[in-house]
Amino acid sequence: MTKNWSIWFGAATLMGLLTGASGVAMAQGSQYGQGGQSQPPAQQTEKPKTPEVTPLTLDSPPPVSAEEDAAYKAFAAVIQNDADKKIELGEAFILKYPETRYRSSVYGALTFAYVQVGNMQKMQEVGEKEIALAPNDVSTLALLGQTLPRAWKSSAPDAMQVLAKAEQYSQQALEVAPTLTKPEGMTDEAFASANPDPVNFYLLGMANKVTSHFDDAISVFNKCAAMTGPLQVTCKAQAEDAKKQGATQLSAPK
Repeated sequence: MTKNWSIWFGAATLMGLLTGASGVAMAQGSQYGQGGQSQPPAQQTEKPKTPEVTPLTLDSPPPVSAEEDAAYKAFAAVIQNDADKKIELGEAFILKYPETRYRSSVYGALTFAYVQVGNMQKMQEVGEKEIALAPNDVSTLALLGQTLPRAWKSSAPDAMQVLAKAEQYSQQALEVAPTLTKPEGMTDEAFASANPDPVNFYLLGMANKVTSHFDDAISVFNKCAAMTGPLQVTCKAQAEDAKKQGATQLSAPK
């Protein structure tokens, strides 16, 4: 596993350069009167042409009802630190609207939330659903790639299979990263520098803690706590909790 750690860590550093903005271009019909020659005015008896309507296809997402839209907004409004509430609303939303066009966003957020509560099996299950929907979701790819290697013990029957998946996700994240579009408002220097992101350290710290790598967890949480931001207080608390657990529980071998 050591020879693959550089790949997994490289994927982890991508978490700070994620973009969520995307645009959808709407086709516009040609306007009457354009061209090199003047056109004669239409006859009074001429009926206006019926505007073209793009037909729905089997691939078109189902329309969003007001109820579904409100439910998604309620889910999105839950702060990420409230992982239990995020999971509760997210799972209920997917259960009620299994074909929703919001599936990718919900699965992505749920993957992170399951890491927070230490449920690695659900993290993998939901994360793989997200990757199936959005193969280039570098955030989820990097999260799976850096967390799976520390979430499964080497003695587990499926350890080699899980590690192979982790390497695959990490490698894919590294391949997708150069194609990312710079977010609006971010300078070229900031986009190119891949500065450390406290989210990376938080996620790595949680993975270390739930797998009983307490010393590593403390070190990583302290790095997160040293960065000003919304996770600073949370990381300080997690570092203290990791210290307490390390003093009363047996640490896993490195």
